[in-house]
Amino acid sequence: VWPSPASGGKPNPSARWLAVGVFVVAWIGQFIGHQFEGRRPSFLTDLAYLLIGPAWLMAKLSGLEFTEDIISPDDAAMKAEILLLSSSMLVPSLLHNGIKVWDTLAIGEYLNEIKPKAGLLPADTKARAHCRAVCGEMHSGFSALRGSLPMNIQAHYPNFKVWSRAQSDIDRVVAIWKECLVSYGGPFLFGAQPGMADAMYAPVVTRFLTYDVPLDEVCIAYCQRMMALPPMQEWVAAARLEP
Repeated sequence: VWPSPASGGKPNPSARWLAVGVFVVAWIGQFIGHQFEGRRPSFLTDLAYLLIGPAWLMAKLSGLEFTEDIISPDDAAMKAEILLLSSSMLVPSLLHNGIKVWDTLAIGEYLNEIKPKAGLLPADTKARAHCRAVCGEMHSGFSALRGSLPMNIQAHYPNFKVWSRAQSDIDRVVAIWKECLVSYGGPFLFGAQPGMADAMYAPVVTRFLTYDVPLDEVCIAYCQRMMALPPMQEWVAAARLEP
């Protein structure tokens, strides 16, 4: 909360507490809404797929053979288990040949190093820089989209009302997709094969389908290509088996 001129530049405690109160009420309201819907918030039910999905997809696209240790978000020992995998409690975490890597972008960079022929990142320097930029934007941005359209592969909400802030995020995603598809010739964001950027935006593809987000023909075709990928079909099938 910024200080008001009337306060002489000093913080306004009343305004701060009002903002905190609005936030808390809105947060509680979200849970009440889910109670009426008869389902838990999607960040609880889809936690594993939301957090590990892009990194899991990158590993699949790279051709790396791996095994999965799935930790249920309902498990009372989850915190201890995650701490064993990642001291900062950041998931996903990859353990490969004694090397531990966590954070989705770091895992993607590591996979590109050990599996360069998979082409997770473009070979061209300029395209590679562009790819890293749009991946970073997805990794750290689009908070309104994430909050308003939480990931829920099991559900479908036709004619879902999208608020203006989330629509701005959607417009930006669409702009990124179209720029990449035009610049690199498709059918995926950076060329002929799916890579790191496609994996990073895969959760958005599922969100657009879940919430029936109107898209143009170019983006609809891209979503269809993504959903047709065998790793995507495997991911979705596993998510739909979740209770």
